[in-house]
Amino acid sequence: MSESSIRMDRLDNRYIITGELDLLTPMSISSGKANPETDSPFIRTMNGTVYIPGSSLRGSFRSTVERILASLGNTKLTSCILFEDSTSNICLAGNKKEKDNLLKKIEANQIDEDGIIAELDSKLCGVCKVFGSTFNISKVRFTDLYPVSGTTPSVVKRDGVGIDRDTETAVDGAKFDYEVAEKHAKFYFEMIVENVDEADMAVLSIGLNELIRGELWVGGNAAAGLGRCMLNSPTVSRYFTDINSYLESGYSTNGDIALITSHLNKFLEV
Repeated sequence: MSESSIRMDRLDNRYIITGELDLLTPMSISSGKANPETDSPFIRTMNGTVYIPGSSLRGSFRSTVERILASLGNTKLTSCILFEDSTSNICLAGNKKEKDNLLKKIEANQIDEDGIIAELDSKLCGVCKVFGSTFNISKVRFTDLYPVSGTTPSVVKRDGVGIDRDTETAVDGAKFDYEVAEKHAKFYFEMIVENVDEADMAVLSIGLNELIRGELWVGGNAAAGLGRCMLNSPTVSRYFTDINSYLESGYSTNGDIALITSHLNKFLEV
């Protein structure tokens, strides 16, 4: 892998992780538009196919990694609260004073491109370096997840009701319904990773380990147990670790997910 660098104007390496996402509990991801059948239909394509938006999985994946890293207190792998307006935040993206200072330098042409890259490399937390911030694009892409070939997820309607927090009883007129994809629906998973170093891989492996163990929740009503999912048969199906190998022979195959998750051991005691 290449040395750590935040710049994305070149392509140094690429890893494509694939697998089968299995719903351990029913999942609710609303389209946001009610219809005559239900108040909250599950999101579908134009032809009516149920799917999981890559953005939904990405959000859950990132927040899971952030919470775990924040609790570990590791000095090599760090996490911030991206939108917290705090001068004590460890990360440039969440530290208003540091952010303003860098922007002033850029506007006044007091710092060149190499200087900006050095600032980002030294002052962005590990999570922002991988998943992006207001200063850099993400190194990770999650494609939309469509049903595994030959399967059709079962979608059912559930009833819900608004609860008064003071009386802990149902609120009159607050009944609603929503659709869920049933347990054990299976979707094709693909995560594309580019320009990563070993520290980036360690950050990603935290989320992958949670997903492989079935400890990631995606979509709405997670507090009620909906959206728990597991990644089955994960593989690094196509990748290149340097651009020369890519130009010479194209993609190669390696079916061992440990290629990714083993990097965690270099940074954490697990």
